[in-house]
Amino acid sequence: MKTDDVKAFISLISVIFILLIGMMMSGCASMMGESGHMANSLNYVRQHKGEGLRRTLLGSEAELMDMAVKGMEKAKYTIVREPHAVLARWPGTDLSYAFYFYPSQANNQTDVEVLVASPWSTAEAMRRYQEQAFSSIGIFSLAVKNMKLLEINKKLLERGDDLNMKVEGAWLPLSAAAFDGQIETAKKLINKGADVDLAIYELKEAASEQSPYLSYPDNRKIYDKANLAAEMLNRLTPKEIVQQTNVSQNITKEDLANIVKSAVEDAKKSQDKDIKTASAVQSDIGKPFFSTESKIMGDNDYAIIIGIEGYSSLPKSDYSYDDAKLVKDYLKALGVKERNIELLIDEKATLSGIMKSIEAWLPNKLKKGGKVFVYYSGHGASNPVTGEAFIVPYDGDPNYLDVTGYPLKRLYEKLGRLQASEVIVVLDSCFSGAGGRSVLAKGARPLVMMSQSAVLPRNLVVLSATQGSQISTSSQEKGHGIFTYYFLKALKKGKKSVSEIYEHIKPYVEDDAKSINVQQSPSINPNLDRLKGRFLLRK
Repeated sequence: MKTDDVKAFISLISVIFILLIGMMMSGCASMMGESGHMANSLNYVRQHKGEGLRRTLLGSEAELMDMAVKGMEKAKYTIVREPHAVLARWPGTDLSYAFYFYPSQANNQTDVEVLVASPWSTAEAMRRYQEQAFSSIGIFSLAVKNMKLLEINKKLLERGDDLNMKVEGAWLPLSAAAFDGQIETAKKLINKGADVDLAIYELKEAASEQSPYLSYPDNRKIYDKANLAAEMLNRLTPKEIVQQTNVSQNITKEDLANIVKSAVEDAKKSQDKDIKTASAVQSDIGKPFFSTESKIMGDNDYAIIIGIEGYSSLPKSDYSYDDAKLVKDYLKALGVKERNIELLIDEKATLSGIMKSIEAWLPNKLKKGGKVFVYYSGHGASNPVTGEAFIVPYDGDPNYLDVTGYPLKRLYEKLGRLQASEVIVVLDSCFSGAGGRSVLAKGARPLVMMSQSAVLPRNLVVLSATQGSQISTSSQEKGHGIFTYYFLKALKKGKKSVSEIYEHIKPYVEDDAKSINVQQSPSINPNLDRLKGRFLLRK
């Protein structure tokens, strides 16, 4: 690891030190919640390994551990070095910081978990500070990753590789050019074969993680620039570019190096680049808030949220990524604890990942009487012979559903065996293309489910985006799946139970779908007469 990298990391740790001292001086006097009545914060971070914030960073375990030690020593912490861990305690105050290291199978990558603990602040505040450590301050993700960004891209371009090849830790050249406002260079890149859709997707990713932190000027800046760049690229097509520009189609390595260099500088200023997708549309259902009196979710309630927008070998499922993240925000606002939510997005939502969450993580965590919420947005498929419906994971193949898909029947059976008082399943997906050729509307999610035909356990309800062989649509105007949009809006407007939400949103979904010449009507199973007074999400 280079000296400059270490210095950069140490400076970032120093910023964290200042932040934590500021927290102490701001009068955070309340005890931590259910997990926070500890006499010694250092013991707490040992005992609660796995409950912190976790990210994948470039660098070996030894390199990153060494940087953590140097950084915390610089901030005057007392260091305890353990196998695969660096623990740090502020002398004279019960404040501890833990770094846990999980070597990755990928070359030169390490998963790092950050956990902060102190009895003078709430558990929710501690989790927020951990997020800020990664997302706002950029704890060694930039010190390690972005220091190498220019070098990685230079090597890629010098080899003359595909401009659309994704390199770990680096932006696509077209994304970088658009982000920096270099329109003419972006046109050159497109005419040389750069994929506009890939760049737009990457720029939307670069806005997504900024959404919760828009009160910070640097986060607001990258959010605005990324959305503006995506809008700019959205207006460009290769045909229009050829007609409108007289610039030579020959783009030099120097041009590309300047693009990347500028993007790196902007990324350093923003203090965050480890980001995922967001719609440029300003949604009226963002930033959920519910009063304390309206919350009924608590410590014993769990959620699994799956959103697959970009598949490994299938068409996109528009807005599924953003919708899943927003559903998580709503559940947190309704009282579900962060640590009780499994969020599987895109490449994390593999068949093995889905099975592990549903069949291992959830049964092991859930206590008797707790509530469970499961949300899925993405593609599905049906077996053309048996008609059995499947969720299609990130790595799924509709041609080999029996070995690559996750059957809805199995999902319901596994959920029905839980010791949960109630299980709510919300599916923004559809059952279509079961045989022959299907003509799909723009924005359709072409393939999932017929929940109304399933016989469900008594403690389980399924609210689905469609009926029968309809398709589940999305709205460019709203920036969401139509069904998910109205589901969340109903919650925000005060609808309490799943049955109440269903009755409220059904006509709205039908009308919006008709406006784009699609037939879509939500369904619920079991029937409404069996749901009265049950399956509440809020007061």
